[in-house]
Amino acid sequence: NSDKTVFGIPVIINNPAAGTQISAYLLFDVSDGKISPVGTYNHDTSVIGDAAVRGIFINGTLYTVSGQKISAFSVDDAKIISSLEI
Repeated sequence: NSDKTVFGIPVIINNPAAGTQISAYLLFDVSDGKISPVGTYNHDTSVIGDAAVRGIFINGTLYTVSGQKISAFSVDDAKIISSLEI
């Protein structure tokens, strides 16, 4: 839904059992004074040198940016659309 009022934050998801760290973006919807989770969007499966630091939501698409790539996600479908190495 492109009418969402959203904000996002970059996070590192740790999984000590697997020994992995994932660079992700958490997206939240803000409406009627309430904050609700929209989803988690994995920017990269490894944060070594490529953690997402910025994100922007435009017309139903979340774009995440790191020092090495830009990724685009369909927010409604919760799927990656494309990724570009920079």
